[in-house]
This record gives sequence, C-alpha cells and structure tokens, in this order.
Amino acid sequence: MQVEHSLEEHYAHLLGIKAPWLVTRVEANPELSRIDVWVEHAPDVALVCPICGTTAPGYDQSPERIWRHLDVCRIPLFVHCRLPRCQCPEHGVRRLRAPWEGGCPHFTVGFSQFAIEVLLETTSLSSACRLLGINWGQGLRLREWAVRLALKRREENPSKHVLLGIDEKAFGKGLDFGTIVYSHTTCSVLEVVPGRSAEAAAQALSRAIPEPLRDEVQGISMDFSTAYAKAANEIFPHAHQVVDRFHATALLGKAVDETRRQTMMRSDCPPTLKNSRLLWLKNLQNLNEEEIARFDQLIELDLPVCEAWHVKYAFRFFYEQPSRTEAMKYFWVWFDWATRARLKPLIRVAKTFWYNIVRLANYHRFGGLTNARAEGFNSKIQSVKSIARGFRNFANYRFAILFHCGRLPLPTHSL
Repeated sequence: MQVEHSLEEHYAHLLGIKAPWLVTRVEANPELSRIDVWVEHAPDVALVCPICGTTAPGYDQSPERIWRHLDVCRIPLFVHCRLPRCQCPEHGVRRLRAPWEGGCPHFTVGFSQFAIEVLLETTSLSSACRLLGINWGQGLRLREWAVRLALKRREENPSKHVLLGIDEKAFGKGLDFGTIVYSHTTCSVLEVVPGRSAEAAAQALSRAIPEPLRDEVQGISMDFSTAYAKAANEIFPHAHQVVDRFHATALLGKAVDETRRQTMMRSDCPPTLKNSRLLWLKNLQNLNEEEIARFDQLIELDLPVCEAWHVKYAFRFFYEQPSRTEAMKYFWVWFDWATRARLKPLIRVAKTFWYNIVRLANYHRFGGLTNARAEGFNSKIQSVKSIARGFRNFANYRFAILFHCGRLPLPTHSL
C-alpha cells in the first residue's frame, strides 16, 4: 500500500499536480507500451467557478477525457480525468479547468509545447509525427492550433511595420496562385490568401495590418501588377508604392530576348548570333573569358539586338543615381533613347516604365527597397512545399507558411 502511494505521489509531482487535484491510480501496460494516470478532484474541497472564481455547489462530472502527456523513459503517458462541473448562480453550469490543460485539445500543455518545438526543427510534418509518436492528423491539428493561437497573440500585441511587400506564389498546377504579404521590418510573412486579384490582395493586406496601425506603413514593394497597386491604394492610401527593381530588369531582359529572336528571323542574320541567348541576359560580371570574347564580337555587329542590349544596360544607372530627383531626370533621357530605337519590344517596356515612373523612382525614397526578401521567402516556402510533397488544400498551405515563415509567438517552452 505504501509503494502504491509513493508511486502516485511520484506521478503527481511529475505532472505538476497539486491540491485539490489528486492522482488516484497509476497503471503501466505489461509490455511497457503506455502508462495511464487517473486524476480526480478532491471530494472534500469546494468547487470554484472557472469564470468568476466564486464557490459553487457541485453539479455532476463530465465523461472521462484522456490527454497525451510527455513520454516517461520513452514510454507514452496518458492522463485520465472526469472533470467536475459546478452550478454557478451567475454563469450556470460550468466545467472546471484542469491544471494540465491549455494546450491543443487531447494533449497536455507540456506535450503541446514540446510538439511545436519538434515541428519547428524538423520542417517535415511526417518526420515530426514519427518522433512524437502521433499520427499525421494529430500533427496537423497541433500545427493549426499553434498558428491560430499565435495569430490571436499577435492581434492582442501587434507590432509596427514600416515597410511591407506583396508578391504572388504558385500553390498548385496551372494558374493556381496565392498572395503573400510580408514585412521588411520584421523579416516575416504576415498573411497568405488564395488568388492574386485586387480583392485577394486587399484581403491579405487588411488581415496583415490592423486598421489602427495602417498609418505606420510608409512603403510597399511589389511587381507591376495593377491589382496589387489598386489594393495597396485602397488599404494604405498614404503609403508609397515601390516597383521591384528585379521585375523591371526582367522585363528589359525579355525585350532584349524578343528582339534577338526577331533578328534571328532575318535573312541577313549572321550565324554567330545562334545559341547566344544567355550572353544577352547574363550580367557582364558573370561571363567567363570565352563568353566575354564571343560577346565582344557580337556587340560590335550592327544589329537591333545590340542596341536593345545597350538600352537595357543603361537602365541600371537609373538605380545608381544619388537621389530620387536625379533618377527622374535620368529616366527621361533613357526613355527618349528607348523610344527612338524603334524596337517594338523595347518601346512596350519603356511605356510600362513611363506609366510606373513614380513607383520606380520610389526605390530611392527608401534607400533601395526591393522584393529580394520575397524571393528568399519563396525559396523557403518552396522547400516546405517540396518536403510536404504538396498540399491538398490551401488552408494547410497557409498554416505551413505562417508556421515556418511568420515568426509568430508560437506556444513553446520559451514563451
């Protein structure tokens, strides 16, 4: 009898259970595959309403519930309890809250916190579930619970974000895209929604930043999307929009490549122009000696692609101007050159830049704001997506991105 009592006291101390809760029974499976611990509320102690804290008479007991706890010597431990319910004069019948609750349903708070740490470190949901000894569905539920709780904490204690970014990310095959809003200030993903329309972007931006803090946002980086620009104007009318530098460079690169292909179709096209696509698209610093020698021969030819490349190369100095005013002056000189070249692909890009010149020049307003951080997030998101072998629905995709890239105040032992 004394041994059983010592065992009960041991597990009560192990679980952190104190009066008025008592460990009444401990059973270990003969194969040591699990340990079951039964806990009860002391019958001689009055019940207290969990809402107002006043003493209330007992009403009944809820059906027995089971919680998974941390392993003991690598043996799973389960806590059993029939939680009592009290009859509060003000709040009616209320169930008492057990001290080990507070985590994900069916898991103790200690196990929930440890599971979140394992999920963060492993990245792979299947591997984390195997280490924790739970099934895939339970791991998915734990991750979703952690993200929802962290988002609620973030709403209660929001951070100020001065610079934001918005970008698209492919979710499935074809034209299945999602919109991602991230913060340059905290280097974190703030929100993910399906679609890339103006409505989807407005929904993502409004979810990411609560209305009282929207005036703190000074700049938003994005691509040339008119849908994103419309949504940003609607949610953050006072913020400056910045068109990403690398998207502008990509448009110029496409114009040069299209000009090269048009040149290849001419009858007087020199044979040396064949298989030279990468030479026109690469940075000069990335060419080896053999490629530099070949490029020097091509650039001396009097071909339309040569002039297109010169125009493209000259635009890089737009971003090297000392101020926004100087950049605007340089742009009009460049624009005149690009339109006088009489190359349709180049004129089309130059007009696109003209329509977005204010947003392009805002690059200098914030000391070189780009969407480079978004590309870094896209790389990490792609890694999460590849490890998971894809996602069946967008909700799981969103929770995975926010869990690994959101820098949320997740419920771990450190918090």
